[in-house]
Amino acid sequence: MVTNSIAARQRNDFSYPQACSVHFKLPAANGNPPVDLYWYDGGMRPSPPEELRDESRELGSTGLLFLGDKGKILDNRIIPESRMKSYLGEAYTPPGQGRGGRGGQGGRGAQTAQAGRGGQGQGAQAGGGRSGAGQASGMGGTDLANWIKACKGGPPAAGNFLDNIAITETFNLGYIALRTNQRVEWDPVARRITNNADANKYLRREYRAGWELKA
Repeated sequence: MVTNSIAARQRNDFSYPQACSVHFKLPAANGNPPVDLYWYDGGMRPSPPEELRDESRELGSTGLLFLGDKGKILDNRIIPESRMKSYLGEAYTPPGQGRGGRGGQGGRGAQTAQAGRGGQGQGAQAGGGRSGAGQASGMGGTDLANWIKACKGGPPAAGNFLDNIAITETFNLGYIALRTNQRVEWDPVARRITNNADANKYLRREYRAGWELKA
């Protein structure tokens, strides 16, 4: 809620907020540096990077921005655009003409992933948009073709549930933080929230008799 240009918290026990920003701190793992991940939705966005302001550009309504020690990537393109052109050389194509860009219809969310000092600018993947029809995935071919291959016994498609456990877990913890209006500290080994014992009740659902989930 904004009153006289002053932001104030509006308590709502019935639904999640119409807009929010959540800050996730992901620890170093598997030889990679720690990452700060910022999620924005409901129209909220981070401040435009200097590289965009220098080109008189604005952030879109949805997107994915990586902030690394050696540069920035917005929606799969290095910014500023002049650096993208220099990096690709003869393979360069302008925005919206093949390489780079998200394609398709954007979702509500915008994300920013920032690598820790000494990192390579590698962030975390997050939802917020979906690929356009025929957009190439990292596996070669189209998303639909890869999905069909997986159904026929080929390698798992990019949307494999097992590949999305970590990001799903991360954002579910963000929802718990919104619901409790408190910071959440998570122990991934014990699979418990350590700084607020009462918040652990939101990790599981009590099902009615006859509707229980069976492994």
